[in-house]
Amino acid sequence: MKAPAFQLYAGDFLVDTIDWSLEEIGLYTRLLCVEWANGPLPSQPQKLAQIAGITPRKLAIIWPKIARKFVINSDEKYINLRLEETREKQDKYSESRKKGAAAKWSKTDAHAYAHADGMHMHNGCSPSPTPTPSPTLKQKNIKNIKHIGDAKKAWSEIEPEPDDIFLEKVLNTIRTFMPKWAEDEYKFVPLPATWIRAKRWNDEVVKPLNGNQDISQITRFAKGPAEWLRMRKQARGEL
Repeated sequence: MKAPAFQLYAGDFLVDTIDWSLEEIGLYTRLLCVEWANGPLPSQPQKLAQIAGITPRKLAIIWPKIARKFVINSDEKYINLRLEETREKQDKYSESRKKGAAAKWSKTDAHAYAHADGMHMHNGCSPSPTPTPSPTLKQKNIKNIKHIGDAKKAWSEIEPEPDDIFLEKVLNTIRTFMPKWAEDEYKFVPLPATWIRAKRWNDEVVKPLNGNQDISQITRFAKGPAEWLRMRKQARGEL
């Protein structure tokens, strides 16, 4: 895949074209872009004029000043040497990045496979031919970043804009629920964005169950049908 862009050093470009007309600068820029996208330029005036979008007569007037920026290569086509040097550098850099990434992922996969095989052998099982590596730290970080972004968006949607008193209320609610989340081994902690949009800072902490507690007040905190049923049975003394 060709690189979609090349570096243009503004200072060098201005110095090199300081005495050029706008027509000359425009044609030069267009030819550089065409060469970068499609390769060397034709040396035939008719074809070059067609690429430039001007008549051969107009090209003959403008070309002499621009011509010194191009040379003829072995295929009898025009190239800009600095542009081709930039292309070569970018290609080498891109290739080195690909090799580095491939080596990194190969090392990560090999470690995961070795760990999986070791676990199988330790348990007296034959090694799995195609073990599935666990998610990498990078994948976990991407997921966490997405959750943070969703939470920030949800927070920005709160109206009116939260003040310090409101923020303290939210933090106190979170601190109050932390023991409950820890007790459940953090299996039922809601996503931050979901928690914010549901205005869960208005929730009340479920107190220890007893026979006199209203079942509806207990089960309203359930995160799903299965947990709702479990809490209901527990409140009724069926568990």
